[in-house]
Amino acid sequence: MSQNPSSPIITSMETAEMAFSEKVFACFQLFYGIPSFVVMLILFVQLKSCKRYHNSFYRLVQVDLLTNMLTYANTWIALRLEKFQSCIFMLRCVEFYVPSFLTLSKYFSLFFNNMQFLLAAVLNIHRISSILFPMSCEKFWCRYYILVTLAFCIYSYLPRFLWASKFTVEVKIINGTLTKFRYPDVMDQAINVTAVLNVVYFILIIIIGLVTVILVNKMKVVSESNLVVKRKLSKISMTYCSIFAVQLTWTIVNSLNSNFSLFPDIILNVNTYLLTVVSDLVTLALPWILLIHDGNVRKGILGQKMQRRTMVVSLT
Repeated sequence: MSQNPSSPIITSMETAEMAFSEKVFACFQLFYGIPSFVVMLILFVQLKSCKRYHNSFYRLVQVDLLTNMLTYANTWIALRLEKFQSCIFMLRCVEFYVPSFLTLSKYFSLFFNNMQFLLAAVLNIHRISSILFPMSCEKFWCRYYILVTLAFCIYSYLPRFLWASKFTVEVKIINGTLTKFRYPDVMDQAINVTAVLNVVYFILIIIIGLVTVILVNKMKVVSESNLVVKRKLSKISMTYCSIFAVQLTWTIVNSLNSNFSLFPDIILNVNTYLLTVVSDLVTLALPWILLIHDGNVRKGILGQKMQRRTMVVSLT
């Protein structure tokens, strides 16, 4: 788009005061966020080092885990740390030594929205291709998963050209003060573009999930092991679809609310908290989904004895 953004809303980031409820919520976020991040990191290392994870599916899972770890870390840099007065000095140091890093971090919140959908979708597409093309699927994904990831990165950047300015928010140090420049019209354009994309993503993720389940149900079961794989594929597929459907639905509804004021005051008062939790649900869910449904992951992280106990729970 060629038009220039309107004048920004300029605010100091060094006068932030966090309410008691926000402090409690931040502790709650750390309570579930840190263990999930640690499990993601352990699983990421195991997928790289253990021979049992030779299937190409786990290469895609690795990329997904890495993206989710970067996404979660970025949410703290871009959105959460600035609410803590005691953490502002860290952000100021980052901006001083790496100019524009905080601006890029805020932009990456939009970038990762696209990446997370694509990586969730490609896990299901891998399952579909393994059913339709069992002989060539493994070779294709092992050879091209890095190129596919690079293509996803390029695509995730392209929506930036659909709004007036490169960034919706810029962060700079002005006279020694960490200062935020927010462009309301650009923000509205970015929200609208993201909402349209999320509607498309919502439709696609549902279609991909349903196709996966239909194909899995039509698989010819020739052994008990195939039956276990069939059940695992169905559960993983539908779990991914359900979680992403919730996140995409809530994002779309929030975009509609910004234009039509749909939410009552009681929802508006907690909407930021709800949106954050829903976003974290998508970002942090993958290792737990795999722990529940994937025997290889359970065996690698929980150990053989614990894996047997968990298997009983997951199959009931």
